[in-house]
Amino acid sequence: MLSRLKILYSLEEPEDNIVAQAANRLGVGEFQIFQLAHADWFGTEADAKRLEPIFFRYLMQDQTDSWVRHYARRIVELDDRGVLDHDDADYHRYDARSMRPLSRASGVLRFAAVLIFVIVFFGVSIAALNGVIEEPLGCLFPPCSWIG
Repeated sequence: MLSRLKILYSLEEPEDNIVAQAANRLGVGEFQIFQLAHADWFGTEADAKRLEPIFFRYLMQDQTDSWVRHYARRIVELDDRGVLDHDDADYHRYDARSMRPLSRASGVLRFAAVLIFVIVFFGVSIAALNGVIEEPLGCLFPPCSWIG
């Protein structure tokens, strides 16, 4: 495993590390290269469970399927020619799934949870201080007058 990590970061032999190179050039993880390659080659989104054994074989045995190597070579070639758009949303479409934007409903639920927390916090604080303060403070705001 340690030798594999050395290979991933060394990039001395480009063909052996073509997947790592493509991932580095796009700014994505290697597993995402497998996802993108599957969608490109087969025309369908890959189930992560289906890709896991293929990716595991790549990590542990340095074996990469031809469709992944083909995709990775194309990414590297596009970048070498200077025509690769690193920020193209299509390359980062799997990033969005891991960081889903908050929906309106979840925002409302979070607001409600914070509001309930604040109400409970102040309610418990007032109940706890009820026995500590012996005399009521009286009216502190106008039009009340405080007679001491």
